[in-house]
Amino acid sequence: MSSSDRRAKFRQLQRRWQDTSKANRRDVLGEQAKQREASQRASRAHAFRLAKAERTLEERDLLERGEDVARHRAKTYTIEENEAWERKLEEKERSRDKGMMDFQDLAERSYQRQLKHFTPDVARYQRDKAASAASDEAERDPAAYGTHAPDDDAVDRLVQHLNYEHDQIQRRSRRRDDDLDVEGTYINQRNKRFNRKIQRVRTLPLTTWNEAPPIMSVGRRRGSLLGTDERIVMDLGSHTCRAGFSGDVEPRVVMNAAAACGTESLWRLDWDADREHPDLVRMLTRLVRRVYQEHLLVDAKTYRVLLSRHPLGLDAVQRALCDVLLRTMHVPRVSFIDTHVLATIAAGRTHALVVHVGYLETCVMPVYDARPMPHLLTTTPRGGRCLTHALRDLLAQHNAPALCTPDVVEAIQTQALVTAAGDDHADDWTYKTPAGPVHVPGWLRERACELFWERGDQDEDSVPDCVRRCAARLPIDLRRPLLDSVLLTGGVCCIPGFVQRCAAELGRPVLNGTATHWPPNMLVWTGLSLAGHVGADGTDVYT
Repeated sequence: MSSSDRRAKFRQLQRRWQDTSKANRRDVLGEQAKQREASQRASRAHAFRLAKAERTLEERDLLERGEDVARHRAKTYTIEENEAWERKLEEKERSRDKGMMDFQDLAERSYQRQLKHFTPDVARYQRDKAASAASDEAERDPAAYGTHAPDDDAVDRLVQHLNYEHDQIQRRSRRRDDDLDVEGTYINQRNKRFNRKIQRVRTLPLTTWNEAPPIMSVGRRRGSLLGTDERIVMDLGSHTCRAGFSGDVEPRVVMNAAAACGTESLWRLDWDADREHPDLVRMLTRLVRRVYQEHLLVDAKTYRVLLSRHPLGLDAVQRALCDVLLRTMHVPRVSFIDTHVLATIAAGRTHALVVHVGYLETCVMPVYDARPMPHLLTTTPRGGRCLTHALRDLLAQHNAPALCTPDVVEAIQTQALVTAAGDDHADDWTYKTPAGPVHVPGWLRERACELFWERGDQDEDSVPDCVRRCAARLPIDLRRPLLDSVLLTGGVCCIPGFVQRCAAELGRPVLNGTATHWPPNMLVWTGLSLAGHVGADGTDVYT
């Protein structure tokens, strides 16, 4: 056999194999379809749909002939079915609610219902009665007292009945802890099924914590440590917003709130309440709606809110935020806790000298015995905004001004800046953009953060001078414990080397990295999550 004949034979075998595979596949699919149809016909749902279709066809035929459908069906009922239906209606009439009732009426109904299902043991009662009559002695002035003691079975039945009634009350209440459909609020049916799948995954037995899946369910919410309701915790600053649920390790959403609203910061220190209040309310409304609808996926009316409050925060901003949450989102309650107290809670301390390097300013305030001391507070305007402006000016000297957009400056600020703590020098760095590369010299990466350590005048102290000025105001008996517990918080403190440089400038160690392993920008939100989980409250605002 030649090679061409073998090749033709091989192609013939291939075609035969393909035809056989297609035929087998077709037979398998046909058999599966038959089995599926048989199982569907055997199901109750199929029988219900078939009966409904038959009734619909029967009604159509009767209406076409001009007959009464109800009269025709009444002719098919038997006497036994009619009597059973009348007994059912009478029982329904007796058992239905007949107006308002108090607890005495409810107890009477429960007692009558229990008597209906009560089956007394007559034989045992006769035996006990005969034994009691035989043991009694006739006296002139007889006085008998009941000494009946129920057996263990009767006590078990009573406890079982009490537990059953308690479960019934829990199922009838509005807050059902074990029902996913009541506790969760779903956007649509697909989201509902998705959350049920996640719930099944989260309840699988795990041998170690590392095996836990990273996704967290947004359907059934767990309770807090002390049995209080779970809350939504939100750390809303002038630049960044973090939001999530109490007890969570990480926030569900971390967003640049100012960029989301199309501005440099949500509010300023020289804020004009009369002129800019409507704009702030509009921006906060858009921001809060986005947090609830895109990230938290819950109904705002069912969760209380716990917020962080800066010690020098504007009252007008706080009122605007309350207007948005209480009047627009219809939140049941809003509570505020100071940011410095929250950072202390996250560090696991009751006292600390908290240095909050925020976006608009740096604020130093002592916290002792978990209580803030605002009369000893010191501030300096050197914060994240000053760093952004200084970095933008330095970049404009070595690059085209068109390349130094706010997004590029923020990316370089979070990725390239370092704080010099010795003789080591940073390397040059390049940030690639669609318009062209942005060159960042090594000395510029170090020089931008020097504004926090350079000495200034009385109105613009450096961060170490601001800490020393606050320490000088402390009582003598509090200086040593508070100076040994300096805690840095804020997004600027996440710059590499910032914490070590601050400790070197102060000449004392800080709590960051030793007493707490949370990053400085997450201390306030972590304190909020812990405070909400244990049921702590601050200043409350109700609807």
